[in-house]
This record gives sequence, C-alpha cells and structure tokens, in this order.
Amino acid sequence: MNKIGGLYVVKKYYWLLFSNKEAVAFAPAGISLASTLRPTTSSAAAASWSKKYNCNVSYFSPNDLVVLLEVDGKYKKLLSSSGEMGWTWFGSEWNDCFEEVNFQ
Repeated sequence: MNKIGGLYVVKKYYWLLFSNKEAVAFAPAGISLASTLRPTTSSAAAASWSKKYNCNVSYFSPNDLVVLLEVDGKYKKLLSSSGEMGWTWFGSEWNDCFEEVNFQ
C-alpha cells in the first residue's frame, strides 16, 4: 500500500489509527496491528493507547475501506470508512493485508 489517494479494502487484522504521527512513532514496534481476533479486543487496545498517549486512538477492521492520504516511510496517514483520520505504520511485509479497490 503506497499509492497516495488509493482506496484499499482491509483484508485481515484490526489496525490501530493514532490521531497524530508522534504518538504512533513512540508506540512499541508492531502496536499498529491491534488484533487478529475481534472488535472488542481492538476497542480495548485503542482505549488503552488513547489514555497512555493522551490522544484519540481508533481502529479499522477487516472489510473496512481506507484511503491512503500520505506516506512517510513506514508511517501511513489514512482516512477510514468510519470517518476517522490518523496515522498507523507497517512495513511492506504487511501489504498483503490490504487490497487496492479498482473501479473499472
């Protein structure tokens, strides 16, 4: 996932979305991947990180749509189909978790 303006469907996992890049930059490695299990686990993780970093942390889920707005190395700024905008991060090894949506 690296096409600015591209629309992607989330194929697997729940992902945390931090309201600012500074918070996601200081989060421990791998924390962007919220859960492989269920929304309640992801919701609890988002609430915990929101409190820890004193910022809004939400999450997006499998089958959600996201638009890639900006890329800064591994950091990605996204707009989710629920209207949340924020930062997450992952390397190219996680690109298979997202599939570009083509309207052709």
